[in-house]
Amino acid sequence: MGEVGSQAFTPNPVNAAVGSSVAFKNDDNTIHHIVLDNGTDLGNVSPGQTTRSATVSSGAAIAFHCTIHPSMVGTIN
Repeated sequence: MGEVGSQAFTPNPVNAAVGSSVAFKNDDNTIHHIVLDNGTDLGNVSPGQTTRSATVSSGAAIAFHCTIHPSMVGTIN
C-alpha cells in the first residue's frame, strides 16, 4: 500500500486476508507517521521508504491514519 502525492492512501480501501502482512510505502515527497486505529504504530516513513509490516489478525476492518496529516485516512478490509 502506498501514499500518493495528493497526501492520500492508495489503494483505499485495501483488501487483505487474515494472517497476511501489510506495509506502507511512501510515494509522496514528505514524511508521514502511520498508525492503525487498533493501536499499532508503524512509525515515521520518509519519502521512498517503507514501514515495518503489520499482520492482519482478524476479519474486522482496521482503520488507519497519518498522525502528521489528519485528513489522510484509510481502511484495511
